[in-house]
Amino acid sequence: MPARLLVVDDLESARLLVTLVLRRQGFEVAEADNGRAALAALAVQPADVVLTDLEMPEMDGLALLRELKARYPETPALVLSAHDDTLRVLTAIREGTLFGYLVNPVEPTVLTLAVNRALEFVRFQAIARDADRVTAMRELAATTADRILNPPGAALLVARRLPNGVDAAAGAELAQRLTQMTSQIQAVVQQMARIFRYAPQTIYGTLRQIDLTEATLPPTSDGKPTMTGPVTGGLQ
Repeated sequence: MPARLLVVDDLESARLLVTLVLRRQGFEVAEADNGRAALAALAVQPADVVLTDLEMPEMDGLALLRELKARYPETPALVLSAHDDTLRVLTAIREGTLFGYLVNPVEPTVLTLAVNRALEFVRFQAIARDADRVTAMRELAATTADRILNPPGAALLVARRLPNGVDAAAGAELAQRLTQMTSQIQAVVQQMARIFRYAPQTIYGTLRQIDLTEATLPPTSDGKPTMTGPVTGGLQ
């Protein structure tokens, strides 16, 4: 799927020129003629990169950049500035609201290079997020077995120690402890579900296809399986 760009400029001829260049490079391009229209368009369909002029009615480019930073902090913005926009560009740089800027009229090759550089930035951000999620999954997996297996194990110990004739008080205490332990297990499972939901597909895609009752560990270097049959221990 091609990257989606949003070009914002109140001057139709300038906007169409930039749009034409980018569409010829295979990008999907949407247009807006001021900052408010740009925000409305982004609310309907987000963009991978925003390219904006600075001098516009209703909401100028600097105000738009501030809104983009607040609402879409991971979306890079490129400014297409005129020579007399230096002070505004410097303000945007100081505020950290723009990814880069180009001086109009811009060469098509320079424009395409700047957009591709911004898209690379988006891609690296996604890789970093995925790495963080994988780290979270590993940390969770390291403790999940104990956190799930310990509560029912403790409940079994309590149940075995009770005499055959369980009085009402002892039964109520056992029921309360079982309820608490069940809640602990549910909390762990819900946490795992949240992490897997936001993890990259390449990480967890095969995990959903594993039947844990028949799971086996990978073979060792000599080709022999390290374990066969049902998994009875914790996560490896």
